Amino acid sequence: MVAVLSSETRPHFFLATLPTLPRISQAFPPLCEDIVLLLLQLGRVCTSHLTGIANLAGTDIVCSKATLSSERQMTVRSPGRTDEDLLTNLKLYTQLSNAIQLTFLQIVNSTALLRHQLH
Repeated sequence: MVAVLSSETRPHFFLATLPTLPRISQAFPPLCEDIVLLLLQLGRVCTSHLTGIANLAGTDIVCSKATLSSERQMTVRSPGRTDEDLLTNLKLYTQLSNAIQLTFLQIVNSTALLRHQLH
C-alpha cells in the first residue's frame, strides 16, 4: 500500500486512516504485528521523503515557514514545483511522521494494557 500511492496522495491517505489502527489492533490482536510492520515501513518512507525534500539529513526537521531559512527552502528544486509546494509537502510529511509515532504509542499502550488485564 505504501508503494502504490504517489508521494502527493500518501500523506492525505494515511493521515485519514492512521487513527483507526489502534482500534483495529485492539479488536484483532493477531494483527498487531502486521500493523506495527506497516507503521515501521511507512515511517521509513516518510523519513526518507522528508530528508529528500528538505535536504536536512542529520538535523531536526522543522516545518514552520518562519523558521526555515531561505537557503534551506532553496536547496531542493523540482521541475514544476514551487517553494510553497515543497513547504506544503514538508508540512504534510511532518504531520504524517508525528501521526505515525502517535499511532505506534497508542498501539503499544493499548496492547500493554490488554496484557496487564489478562494476567
